[in-house]
Amino acid sequence: MKGSKKLITSPNYIINLDHYEEMVRINSKIHIHNNLCCYNLFNIKSVAYFIGYLEILSLVVLTSYYITQLIVHGFSYSSIILIPMCIIQLCLTIILYQGLKTLNTILLIMSLIGFIGRIVFSLMYIIISLFYGTFQESDSNPSMVRYILISVYTFIMVLSSYVIYRCYSYFKKITSILP
Repeated sequence: MKGSKKLITSPNYIINLDHYEEMVRINSKIHIHNNLCCYNLFNIKSVAYFIGYLEILSLVVLTSYYITQLIVHGFSYSSIILIPMCIIQLCLTIILYQGLKTLNTILLIMSLIGFIGRIVFSLMYIIISLFYGTFQESDSNPSMVRYILISVYTFIMVLSSYVIYRCYSYFKKITSILP
């Protein structure tokens, strides 16, 4: 990465950070969409690090929920499923952080697949529980709150996936330019 920064600041390249970054070398001109996100207020890498921070927060919440379930209900077979979920969440957070730190597009793809997988699983949970809820007569207030929370979680995962995809495409274009 140090060599690429030296290469960009060399006199062979002209960098314009307005709406597009233009890198000109000899007679070739390459247009790369700027790396700003969220109405051009934040750097895409900063937003991706913020998503990593949210991933760490969700890992802490998931782990505390797991420990609370063990304390309140004791060890059960349903609590065993939370152990791999915590480990997977930790692995995905580390993969996202390392992908952003090293500009590794393969790690960002793995992180993006993790986000998409969580979106699919949360949508499946909503659909299955809605289908199952039509056959069950009970108080609908707690389940409605659960649906709202999972819908908000799914929406956040969709936005996170979009930001990670933009970060991936930006890194991919940058690495395709630099030798």
